[in-house]
Order: sequence, then C-alpha cells, then structure tokens
Amino acid sequence: MEERTCQQQLQEENEKLKRTLLMKEKEIKSLTAENVNLKKQLQKQQPFTVLGVRKREKCIKNLFKYYTGLTYVNFLCLLTFLFPDVNSKINFGRSDTKHITNESALFLLVCRLRHNFRLKDLAVRFGLSLQSTGTVFNIFVR
Repeated sequence: MEERTCQQQLQEENEKLKRTLLMKEKEIKSLTAENVNLKKQLQKQQPFTVLGVRKREKCIKNLFKYYTGLTYVNFLCLLTFLFPDVNSKINFGRSDTKHITNESALFLLVCRLRHNFRLKDLAVRFGLSLQSTGTVFNIFVR
C-alpha cells in the first residue's frame, strides 16, 4: 500500500508539472508575440541611421544616395578616409551623443549638406538634443 501512495504522489507531481509546462508554453508564446510586436514598433521609431536607410532601399531604390548624394561605397570610402582607425570615436562632449558613431555623425553631416535639413529636423531624426546636433555638425565643419 505504501508503494501505491508513492506511485500516486509521483503521478500527482507529474500532472502538476504537466500543467506548469503548459502554462509556461502559453506564456512563452504570448511573450514571443509581444516581442515581435515591440520589435515592429521599435523599427518604426528608430532614429535615422545608415542601416535603417539601407534597409529601406529594398522598397525605395537609391534612397541612400538621395539622402547623402553619395553611393554607399563612396560614403564608406569617405568614412575610412576620415577615420582610418576603426576603433577611434569622436568625443562630442555631450551625454546624449554617446550612442552616435562616427558613421552616424558623418551621415548627419552629409544629409545636412545635401538637403539643408535644419538642426531641429536632424535632432528628431537622430534622437539628439538640438544643442548636440549642432555640436556634431560644427565639429565636422570646423
């Protein structure tokens, strides 16, 4: 009889684990769907970037050249010329520019020169303050 109680306990534990597993699987499915939705939202809200424009070129031909006046290859050549040390990073001296790479800073510059985007417009596009946007632009122009 004692053996049967052990067996019953194991069976109950097994059923409990199965229910927990089903709940966890539902939770994973729900979180995965939420993750997909959040990624879609984030893509819509991402700051203006070289990668973002390059990705959109699948739908809109020559978009990168439209914004910069340069082909992507020419842009990379210019970037390499200006920053031969890949690991170097310009210090703009502002806290909100820490995420700005040399590539993004150059992209900001050529977009402004090409289209005369105002600093406020670029600040919104690149996720910077107005003052930081001016600092990034001025460091290149000086």
